[in-house]
Amino acid sequence: MHAYDNAVNKGASAIFSIHVSKTLSAACESAETAAKTYQDVPVHVVDSGNLTSAGGLVVISAVQEAKAGQSEDEVLAVIQSTIPRSHAYAKLDTIDYLLRGGRMSSIQHSIVSVLGIKPIRKMNNHTSRMEIARTKRKAFERVLHTATRVVPISDLFGITHANVPDQVEELLLQLKKIYPDMPEPLVSEVTPSLGVHVGLGSLCFNWIESPEHYESEKKGI
Repeated sequence: MHAYDNAVNKGASAIFSIHVSKTLSAACESAETAAKTYQDVPVHVVDSGNLTSAGGLVVISAVQEAKAGQSEDEVLAVIQSTIPRSHAYAKLDTIDYLLRGGRMSSIQHSIVSVLGIKPIRKMNNHTSRMEIARTKRKAFERVLHTATRVVPISDLFGITHANVPDQVEELLLQLKKIYPDMPEPLVSEVTPSLGVHVGLGSLCFNWIESPEHYESEKKGI
């Protein structure tokens, strides 16, 4: 409620309350409960369908539309069209935090630990999937390969990390060798609330696919 009041006090005529996917957190449901009783301005609670800065890119898209003078309905339509085009691709250096947070069973943890593999989490449009890499280096190379592939077909992209600025620097260096005119991506560190689930060493590339590429994929072009 305080966040809504602050927005109204700053002149907001409508609020778009955009949150991490419901499949990962109860924050969105809490916001829905608060919005039902809020009377000052319309509140649109949105499940971003994603995690980390991929959801943040959805917010940036909404802000750009609002600043361009789009109406409340037009901004909401852009948000809804952006959600299925937002992606996160994250490599994790440790799985211990997934176990502690209840996002991995003890049996899964034991198997992955014995094999020494590194998990990679992909998320798009409310759906999370896992890949595996044999080593930390292989996991980093997967992130780099994904970033290299999607930069040309993205409207926005960014990097989120957990205390590995050296890996961010290497990732950006390699990308700029291929795309020297690449716009500077949004770089951020994971928040404590996310860090307790992913642990140190995590690196995530986030992007919003361009509408043209998204539509061509849907049509199988």
